[in-house]
Amino acid sequence: MAIQPDGKIVLAGYNRFPGDSQDFAIVRYTTNGSLDTSFDADGKVLTDVGSTTETAQAMALQTDGKIVVVGTTNNGTDLDVAIVRYGNYGTVDVADVPASLSTTTVYPNPFSGELKIKGTTEKGEIILFDVTGTEIMHARTTEDETKINTQKIISGYYLLSYTEENRTSNTKLIKF
Repeated sequence: MAIQPDGKIVLAGYNRFPGDSQDFAIVRYTTNGSLDTSFDADGKVLTDVGSTTETAQAMALQTDGKIVVVGTTNNGTDLDVAIVRYGNYGTVDVADVPASLSTTTVYPNPFSGELKIKGTTEKGEIILFDVTGTEIMHARTTEDETKINTQKIISGYYLLSYTEENRTSNTKLIKF
């Protein structure tokens, strides 16, 4: 549990669906104790980190009001650490993208079988990360537009990092 500077109360834990998965659960209440409907429209956020059993175990508030939740996820053999950052309105916030660095266009988003990155050069590099920060894919770019086959990537939230010389731009992506 944490109390934000504006007095709103945030709780982190997990939600278990009978016969189904267990996901991170974040709930935010207003100062009068009612669910905060400005937080993901109903005051509650469930996040599937990628396995069937996830448990949020600790939470911290950043100075900008964002919520960082740490917990575990079961990879099928043992437990891994999972970290998720939420924006002020309950959205998963994997990275801040300074507009001045954004020199590329990534589409479509959400994506399915293929990603296209327009505005790349032969000297660029693309890295795709999942929400835990694990590198999923690493590739060199081609001139003007780079296409990436994403059919083997599972559904979820991702961060695409494009680096060219000393500049990096990051794009939040959703795979469905």
